[in-house]
Amino acid sequence: MKAFWVGIAAAALLLAGQASAAEVEAGKLAFETSICKGCHALETAGFGPSMLLIGRKYATVEGAKEIMTKKVNRGSRGQWGPDNAMPSQKGNISNENLSAILDYVLSLK
Repeated sequence: MKAFWVGIAAAALLLAGQASAAEVEAGKLAFETSICKGCHALETAGFGPSMLLIGRKYATVEGAKEIMTKKVNRGSRGQWGPDNAMPSQKGNISNENLSAILDYVLSLK
């Protein structure tokens, strides 16, 4: 019986942090109307990498959503090549929409 509860607890930990289908859909809608689309497309590179490529890169990174939130809010340089820089988007996108968009991006694999 103890092994059963340990298994349940392990499964819960694996699922913790994963967005629900509704959260992912909300993120998809938020992305479709966001400033993000100015530089990022779903499947192809633009001024920035595709959302699919970003999702794949961060899919297995512990704390990915927090790392990505900082990169979006602070800006970043050199993550996708020496000439690619992302300016800070703080104030250009709400925290709620950013969270939803990142849930969506992290669902892409």
